[in-house]
Amino acid sequence: MARGTDAMLLQERLPEIFDGVADGVSVLDRTGIVRFANAAGARLMGAERAEDVIGRPSAEVLGHFDVLAEDGSPMALDQLPTRRALGGEATPEAVVRFRIHGTLKDRWSIVRARLLRGATSADDLVVTAFQDITALKRSELRLSILSEASAILGQSTDYEATLARVAQVAVPSLADWCVVDVAESGREPHRVAVAHSDPEMLAFADEVQRRWPSSANPSSGLDQVMRSGRSIHLPEVTDEMVRAGALDDEHYEALRRLGIRSALVVPLVARGQVLGALSLIDSTSQRDFDDDDVALAEELGRRAGAAIDAARLVHERETAVRERDEFVAVASHDMRTPLAAISGYAQLAHRHLATAEEMDRAALDRWIGDISSSADRLTRLVTNLMDASLLRGGRSVPLYLQPTDLVQLVKETIAEHRGTTGDRISLEVEVEPVTGKWDPMRLARVVDNLLGNAEKYSPEDAPIEVRVGTDGGWAVVTVTDHGIGIPPGDLRRIFTRNYRARNARGVAGTGLGLTGSDRLIRQMAGTIDVRSRLGEGSTFTVRLPLAAHVPAADATVEAEPQRGARPMHADPASPAASADLPA
Repeated sequence: MARGTDAMLLQERLPEIFDGVADGVSVLDRTGIVRFANAAGARLMGAERAEDVIGRPSAEVLGHFDVLAEDGSPMALDQLPTRRALGGEATPEAVVRFRIHGTLKDRWSIVRARLLRGATSADDLVVTAFQDITALKRSELRLSILSEASAILGQSTDYEATLARVAQVAVPSLADWCVVDVAESGREPHRVAVAHSDPEMLAFADEVQRRWPSSANPSSGLDQVMRSGRSIHLPEVTDEMVRAGALDDEHYEALRRLGIRSALVVPLVARGQVLGALSLIDSTSQRDFDDDDVALAEELGRRAGAAIDAARLVHERETAVRERDEFVAVASHDMRTPLAAISGYAQLAHRHLATAEEMDRAALDRWIGDISSSADRLTRLVTNLMDASLLRGGRSVPLYLQPTDLVQLVKETIAEHRGTTGDRISLEVEVEPVTGKWDPMRLARVVDNLLGNAEKYSPEDAPIEVRVGTDGGWAVVTVTDHGIGIPPGDLRRIFTRNYRARNARGVAGTGLGLTGSDRLIRQMAGTIDVRSRLGEGSTFTVRLPLAAHVPAADATVEAEPQRGARPMHADPASPAASADLPA
């Protein structure tokens, strides 16, 4: 009697015992009715309590789920271990992947089933055990994403192309959207990759970015991550947040259409520098970025940052070597002419002095003048070489500031281009003189570089228009060409060291370059900007302060004038100019 009582007590406590088991357990009869489920089993079946599933048909319970194979492909219900056990298969087992309809929260379980035969087939029961391996599978998925992304990042030094492929890896397994922005040498970030499974949404996102660049909003998550170097996780992006981040009503409606529900933005970091940001975005409100997702994204950001840094170092080294060789070749060629002139005129003067009974002072004066002019030209070439070396090394160029007439400087620089451009260059002077304290030789080189680029990147018969004037306290010179123009995505980057616009990479280039021009103008407390339309041409605008100014922090003002510093640009009415004194 006692043994029977003990058995009854055990039977009564079986639900309590099974509720303490970590694995899910369910019992079905032949008709598919759930006769028993422990707490873990009920949770795996989408219910809060066992009572919510006991007594219900299993088909009804399964109706709330998408049932998938381990790899994510659809699984027929007759392949489930429970159905196979009812069919007589001994202890069937399978890894089942499933999610509630309309969500992206996949779960995985190892499912095992066993048929318990009764007195009749109607009394048969199937006991099914569910071992939840979701954490393990998600870890495998994250490692797979990280491994694949790392392999891609190591395949090429073209980091923009590799980052685009990495973004594709993250979609849709990790996020609905993956966006990558990269900054160049302290300038505003530009978008290099956007990934989404829907081509129409990609096209729409591209239009949104074109009309309302992310960098136009200083309060954006991208800007915050770029400034702080810390990740931002927004588990829920509310409508109020979207409205606050919109630049206008139309932008707000466009952002709503993108359907941003949650977001994770992590920095791309290398050697302590923030090189960009990677953004993961959910638009379904059915996916949560947990701590493991944040850790994965941040590791991906570190690896992407290292790849960008390595690619840039390789590119800079290759570019530096190529530009050095090109510059030395050009400089060597250009030096031959003044060297030949110096040698020739010196020999003429020597012979004249040795043979002439009376000194032809006019001829001698002319030859010595030509020798001096050629020596000045050589000095400028050597200075250019030294400046190029300093600028490529990221250092400042020593300046010699003196009162300079910008109109006269531009006229003389245009005259030097007449041999190759003919009458293509027109000059409009709004007011003259336009005088300020600048380095005339370096400023002439900037104008020369802009004119040279206008020649290279426009048809031979296309006009080049130059304007000189003032705007408030600024001297302004613009150079406009009607050539190939600059792609919109490259406009913010053309002043970046070693960068050339995509449609200009087949055109040979040496000399100062836009990066050096930008650096020199900034050292003189000015700015240089560009406006361009692809296929129609570009306008470069240089603005320089008219008033005396303190040089930029990285500028050094020489105490003595440089030989070849072209003092002919100085304002003749200035006492300092007539005395040839340094600023």
